Amino acid sequence: MTTGCRILSIEDIPAYRVLRLESLRLHPECFGANYEAERQKDVLFFEEQMASQTDTLMIGAFDDHQLIGMCGLIAIDDEKYLLVGMYVQSAYRGLGASTQLVQYAQSVLAASIRTAIVLTVYEENQVALAFYKKMGFSHQSTLGDEILMQWDDADHPH
Repeated sequence: MTTGCRILSIEDIPAYRVLRLESLRLHPECFGANYEAERQKDVLFFEEQMASQTDTLMIGAFDDHQLIGMCGLIAIDDEKYLLVGMYVQSAYRGLGASTQLVQYAQSVLAASIRTAIVLTVYEENQVALAFYKKMGFSHQSTLGDEILMQWDDADHPH
């Protein structure tokens, strides 16, 4: 398997849409969005961001030229990115694609003016919690059934 990561562009919108809807359909418990509502939209949030090339990015993991995983980075202020929408197709789980996606996100952070990546994970998603801890994210707070985690660039010298 040849997996690499890069920031998605306007040319990737059709593949992104398929993968995003797949993630919502197969794992609704992991995302804040609803499959049916998203499916009926003409343009999804990140499709619009890809087209306008903003500071909000979608990172894709590829097996050769096939999009097999993704995660988004939303610039929430001058200091932090919010990591959202992490998903890897089931056939590629456990093969390092998620690690590559997070490492790519961390490299985007290192090249930016921002100093941290934050994310939320549903408390019952123990696999994701363990993964993010392994990747250096630390627990910041709990809000309802969501855990806020943060990765600080300063804590991880390059």
